Amino acid sequence: VEDVALKLGYSKTKTLQMHLRAVFGLTAGELRVSLSTEEALAAVTHRYFTPLRQVAS
Repeated sequence: VEDVALKLGYSKTKTLQMHLRAVFGLTAGELRVSLSTEEALAAVTHRYFTPLRQVAS
């Protein structure tokens, strides 16, 4: 997790872990074994790139 956090620009691993929990509702370890790359990308896309009016409906 530390290596991934650094590659993504996080100065602290804990911050990445908190973001993973907020976005996916999973720890890094749980995420690794439970979501495919496509599922993870879809979750991030939905959370950060779906217009608010679509999310509210």
